[in-house]
Amino acid sequence: MRKWWWWWFPGWHRKWKLEKRRTEALSGIVGERLFVELMAQRPRSTDDVIDTVLLEKVLNQLAGIHGKAETAIYKDDLDDLVDDAELQGIFAAHLCPAAEIHDEGVLAIDQIEGWGIPKAAPKKLRDVLLKKLSGSDPQEARSALYQIFAERVAWGDYIDEYEERMQRYTGRLFGSIIASLSQRSLPCALLYGSHPSFCWGFYLRAQRGVALASWPKCQP
Repeated sequence: MRKWWWWWFPGWHRKWKLEKRRTEALSGIVGERLFVELMAQRPRSTDDVIDTVLLEKVLNQLAGIHGKAETAIYKDDLDDLVDDAELQGIFAAHLCPAAEIHDEGVLAIDQIEGWGIPKAAPKKLRDVLLKKLSGSDPQEARSALYQIFAERVAWGDYIDEYEERMQRYTGRLFGSIIASLSQRSLPCALLYGSHPSFCWGFYLRAQRGVALASWPKCQP
């Protein structure tokens, strides 16, 4: 069993973070591929012909992205590859069976709304695109579904970035509180050893304070 201190050896921490991000990236890319494949496998009427050329092109692109992610040596490159995979996954909208386009669009809008984002965003999607989802032209309906999927991806990425930013702010604020306590009162180690719940209470308060102070930034 490795000792705890191996994690802080020069270069090991950076390598660990890179491999952790690689695992997450590969999982996300595989998820996009499954999303496209499962959409294409859905039952459809005989006159609803699937675009096999588009399907093959998207799967080939995702396979190439997956290969690049396996050999990427920078975290930023992995982030870019995940974004590329998400853009390819959006093309699943053009593979959706005509009979399910409306339901898929409504579910996607409901999901966006469930994230707690400003109500104006999902309302605009409903007002502008909902009628197109039920139109008589399947291609126009799929184009509307594509826009909804793209909006869902954009908001999902924004929320993920927001949560990561809040975690960093919380850690910095917690560190500042502990540093202040160590200078003005008991040493931090003694304080934590005697009353660990006291430090955790400060941490939770810091997290709540950062979230409340930064929530307006989440509004577009």
